[in-house]
Amino acid sequence: MIEVGFISNPDEERRLRDPVHQSGLSQAIFSGLRDHFQRYPPPASLLAWQRDNQRQPSGNEYRIQSGDTLSAIAVRHGVPVNQLKQANDLNGDVIRVGQVLQIPRS
Repeated sequence: MIEVGFISNPDEERRLRDPVHQSGLSQAIFSGLRDHFQRYPPPASLLAWQRDNQRQPSGNEYRIQSGDTLSAIAVRHGVPVNQLKQANDLNGDVIRVGQVLQIPRS
């Protein structure tokens, strides 16, 4: 369930009845979901298989496995955690199993 407005608000209720607004909302929701699952496909899913078979590994990549942490990956590859975050555009410490990280050259 996705909340996109409040029918108790007259302006939002009017927009929610508008087919053009409804179409824009549905396109934005679909686009966001598609982008998320293309970037973070569930392990062993069709999307993960497609991702893995469409590009060649650069040799400077690491696929997150269960139990991994950013700090352990950084130590394993001899790079500072902040460089690892910067190379992968990470704002926090959250990583997902199956995610592929670019390992910067130390």
